[in-house]
Amino acid sequence: MGCQAYGQTELMSIALSPPGLAAHAGELGKPSPFVELTLLGEDGQPAAAGEIGEIAVRPRIPQLLFDGYWGQPEATREAIREGCLFSKAAFMVNSN
Repeated sequence: MGCQAYGQTELMSIALSPPGLAAHAGELGKPSPFVELTLLGEDGQPAAAGEIGEIAVRPRIPQLLFDGYWGQPEATREAIREGCLFSKAAFMVNSN
């Protein structure tokens, strides 16, 4: 049995569901040990259980984050702020 993982080209695996840790369909699993992950609501504050939020992820090893979008400095500034990648991906926080 393998593991489920969620990642983006901009940053390696963000969340994992390793063998032995049950994940339900549509769940990301637990944050990777290499990142700090927060789901932010529209107000920029951490989303509560049941709320939809955008993934904001900060790598524990800065070199794991990409340098930026080729020839697109504005898109890079929007995606990377203070060493944190804002994914524009919407997810819901559950109680697990």
